[in-house]
Amino acid sequence: MAENTPSVTLVGNTLAVLVAAAERTQRGLPTRIISPGGPWGGYFAGVNAGGRLWDAGMVLYEFTSFRDPGTPPDLATYEATRRNDIGRFCGVVRDHVAQFQRTQVVSTPLMHLGGQWLPDLMLSNQLDALQALPERQLLAQEMRQQGWPAADSAPQRWHPRHKQQWPADGTDGHGRPVTFDEVSRQVHGHGLHDAVMVPFIRKVMNQDDSGLAALYHRMTWLPLFWPETTLSWLEGEGQALPPTLFHQPVDEPVAALCQRLVALLNASPLVRIDSGALPHVRRTRTGFELTLPQGLPEHTDRLGWALTPRQGLQAFGLPVDDFQEDRLPVTLMFLRMAAQDVQHLPSVLHCLDACTGAYRVSSAVSTPEARRDGLVDLVVEANPHHFDAVHGAGTDDSRVVAAACHDLHTMGVLHAHASPRFSKVMRLAGALPLPTHRSLHHYQQEHQTLRQACPGIELIGPSAGPFANSLSEQIIQGLCLARASLSTSLPEPEGVVH
Repeated sequence: MAENTPSVTLVGNTLAVLVAAAERTQRGLPTRIISPGGPWGGYFAGVNAGGRLWDAGMVLYEFTSFRDPGTPPDLATYEATRRNDIGRFCGVVRDHVAQFQRTQVVSTPLMHLGGQWLPDLMLSNQLDALQALPERQLLAQEMRQQGWPAADSAPQRWHPRHKQQWPADGTDGHGRPVTFDEVSRQVHGHGLHDAVMVPFIRKVMNQDDSGLAALYHRMTWLPLFWPETTLSWLEGEGQALPPTLFHQPVDEPVAALCQRLVALLNASPLVRIDSGALPHVRRTRTGFELTLPQGLPEHTDRLGWALTPRQGLQAFGLPVDDFQEDRLPVTLMFLRMAAQDVQHLPSVLHCLDACTGAYRVSSAVSTPEARRDGLVDLVVEANPHHFDAVHGAGTDDSRVVAAACHDLHTMGVLHAHASPRFSKVMRLAGALPLPTHRSLHHYQQEHQTLRQACPGIELIGPSAGPFANSLSEQIIQGLCLARASLSTSLPEPEGVVH
């Protein structure tokens, strides 16, 4: 190692931290990690249940994108706050994952709507599903009446082609909040929005979407399509639009990636891990000074922060208010079924019909042992309040599992009266962040304050930007930090020094 290589400290336990530290280790560079606690990899750490490791719901790799440039772009050009910028780096993610896991393409996701299985709109861009809607001619007529696809139509400003220019806080540029409901109705039409978007959003949120900001980040429940493409499919002349392909590891969950990275770090003499507390941090003219409880101040040249901006402000001794961001609870149901009880096994099934309580079903990666024993693993995701409103199962795990199996039978996944060989119910309060205007505005205030108070801090994971925390983004953020840390030049300590 060169003597002038800057020292690096990473704070957090996210996948981005693991990727950055592992990349530096493989290059023979030392790294210090400070983790206040929690599973390594955060959400992507998975869940141990029934003698195996599961992903916590639908966790898939996306190795292709409409924005894929074909040749690997320079990591230094990645911008976490730029909408959908991650699409340029799908190939980089693929190449990195290939070092640790073998992957395979999964079957195309589906959705359950109107009592039938259709190609999936919510995640996979399979707009051919629109041709199966009984009211599609009326939906097309409505879009024509709204002015699509004329270039001078009133909603043109909110056309998804202009997503890069949309204000990051979901306003119209003059401070007026613009909601997803408003934009979706403009670009999809009221009928299509009510037929497809609203039912699924109610499943996920247990409420309508009137408070959600008009962001183009692809959430798992918020697609926005180009109106010209949508209209072409409604009118039976669909424009070519390849479905999104997803990959999963062979014989193991994505969570196994976190385990491999942790094992690599634990085995390396180049990695120092301090766990259990949030450090006090001070910006100096030559870097950063970090002090753990009952510890002495230690210097680091570069600081990667993978906790929230609020935790960053607290670490720097700056005031924070008592704001609570908007988040949703999730109930995860892990089910191990006998293969003969499974009628149809989708990779992912989005559940839109009101008669079912779950909003998504994923087939977990089967281990060789499970396949040998004739077993199939499923993960069911639900908003607990909506699920209980449909089934009245309460908090009794056995009733919740029975209700989930009823949903699966109703949708044609399981045969009648099927019951799991193993089940586990996990309730996560505040698991999903919601892009409401109040939460976005507050996040951006804290994000900006942290950057100004601590110039040169490198923000990854939860601090990288609002809703820039996906599987692919965390991998790229870790690689970006590791690559930047190879430079002997350090960020200038401009601004406030504490």
